[in-house]
Amino acid sequence: MAYIESLGKPVRSVIRNIERHAYHWDEAITIIKVLKGIIRIKIRGKEYRLVKEDFVIINIGEVHHIEAVSKPNLVSVTSMDASYCQQVIHDCDVILIQCNSAKYRDQFPSKYEKVNMYIDELLYHMARSNNDINKEIHVCIIRLLEYLVDYFDFISMGIHPKKFSERIIKRNRMIYRDVFLGDSPQKKLSLKEIAQHFDVSYMHLRKDVIERYGCGYKALKFNAMMESAVKLLMTTDYTITHIGYVTGFSDPKYLIKYFKEYYQCTPSAFRRTYGKGKNRCIHYEEYPLHAHYIKKE
Repeated sequence: MAYIESLGKPVRSVIRNIERHAYHWDEAITIIKVLKGIIRIKIRGKEYRLVKEDFVIINIGEVHHIEAVSKPNLVSVTSMDASYCQQVIHDCDVILIQCNSAKYRDQFPSKYEKVNMYIDELLYHMARSNNDINKEIHVCIIRLLEYLVDYFDFISMGIHPKKFSERIIKRNRMIYRDVFLGDSPQKKLSLKEIAQHFDVSYMHLRKDVIERYGCGYKALKFNAMMESAVKLLMTTDYTITHIGYVTGFSDPKYLIKYFKEYYQCTPSAFRRTYGKGKNRCIHYEEYPLHAHYIKKE
């Protein structure tokens, strides 16, 4: 794959001593790895405790919250701009990386060891180049991203180590794009209507979703709906009723019900803390990677 010179510095790695970085998202794939201490990270309503050598991949636009468990801590944060990722990953907009060593390392140790090796290799070269993206670093990034897509794409694999067939992957990506992203007419389709749309058996599709993703279609959809609702609460003055409607809930009471399950508070309370114009807590010290990352000799 060709080296993309026109993008300037599309990838950046830094070291942070994090006290708290409240709910936010980036137009980037972000790799967070703990080098020292312990942090807590919240993603899609779930909370994870990351210790030394743990890492998690944050998808483009994925809302997350980070705070310290131990102080001080050292955390490497590598961000790869969405525009860069879209040029190096085929179908980047319909890939959902589920890579969290705190949750899955014990189930798939060899795969996580490989990812950790690729992350360390990238950090080493980024430290040496002081974040200047050269061909060697570009190759490291491609190797890492290709491995993540091959072994950690939730849409292609669900919670299992073996991929779906290419036909089913194509179907799942179409469903993800049409139903979970954007404002397509298919967004409000039920699973039964999706089965009809793709001319497959409803019972087969329902069973397939539960077996491969570990939950029902409704739970998968609510994940996406909650993500959209959180972003609207943080960036707009829309009423809760309007947010419920545009994110796909038939009644705002369901938005409130599931929001409380995911975030342990009502949408209104969340907005009062993190909403538009609020001074959300972002407190960390940042250092250049080359000054703190232990280089491999």
